[in-house]
Amino acid sequence: MGLKNLLVIGLVVWVGLMLWRRWQAATRRPREDAYGGRMVRCEECGVYLPATEAVQRRPDHYTCASHPPQPRA
Repeated sequence: MGLKNLLVIGLVVWVGLMLWRRWQAATRRPREDAYGGRMVRCEECGVYLPATEAVQRRPDHYTCASHPPQPRA
């Protein structure tokens, strides 16, 4: 076998692997986040966290548990 044949075989194998990886990535279902729920954004610091770990201040307004509650005026 010549060097040219080995290079062609290597190129075909490499292209096949790249196509297979793309196909696998395209057919994979998007997985839920690690907590299995939706993510919400903290109103104070902008960090995204699971809704189960967030403190809901008002409807659709969440904060991290580390932020103290704001006094009501």
